[in-house]
Amino acid sequence: MYKVERYIEELTIIEFMDKYYDLAMTLGKCRSCSGYGKTWFWLGFDFDPEIYWNKYNKFRVIIDKVSLESVTAAREAEKRLHNENIDLIK
Repeated sequence: MYKVERYIEELTIIEFMDKYYDLAMTLGKCRSCSGYGKTWFWLGFDFDPEIYWNKYNKFRVIIDKVSLESVTAAREAEKRLHNENIDLIK
């Protein structure tokens, strides 16, 4: 079994940009991930996010946290998710 928790928050664009927007830092952290370039990749934006986001007043952040209950290892989690997906297909 797995559990999904949803978190929703709205902030002004100014607050978001002041507190949380640092594209260079975020991309640096992404590139330091051992899976970067192997299991996932980000091509970047074809626009300037700061210019784009400043067209709006608010930014809504939606986060879904998925946790597999009583799973102690990544392989076990993969196997459980795979089995649950197979059951959905049948």
